[in-house]
Amino acid sequence: MQRSKYWSDSRADLLKVLRKIPESQVYKDNEAKTKSKTATTTTTTAATTTTTATTAITSQVIILHPNDHDKMNKLYEEFKKISKKVEKIESEIIELEDNCKLSKKQITDTCQSIVASIEKHEQYLLQKIDTYKNKKKIYYNNNYNISNILNKV
Repeated sequence: MQRSKYWSDSRADLLKVLRKIPESQVYKDNEAKTKSKTATTTTTTAATTTTTATTAITSQVIILHPNDHDKMNKLYEEFKKISKKVEKIESEIIELEDNCKLSKKQITDTCQSIVASIEKHEQYLLQKIDTYKNKKKIYYNNNYNISNILNKV
């Protein structure tokens, strides 16, 4: 059912386009029908003559040459192929956007983990430095005390 809807929509669209191209047979047929449908009628009364024009009928039956019909079918088939490709591209774009969001989240999480690890290692190194300073102070104080004792002796 959808296929017939799209087929009729695309046919109508193709006919609209073909009606606008002066070189197409559809344009020429449409112009000829419009000219033949538009007629001028004259009514004469005793003292007055009135002229009115009729408008062209909007619903038309268009008979296509078999070559034009084949061309329309080929155009419609190309339209279907292109539509499928566009749908595929759109779905790929959505998938890429989802992958991009996931990748950004993974990168952010990894970077936060790295920063936390670096900060932890920094604290560890600072503790080691403090321990080394304290040992050095104790050693220096012991040596100073020993040298003072030796000097006094």
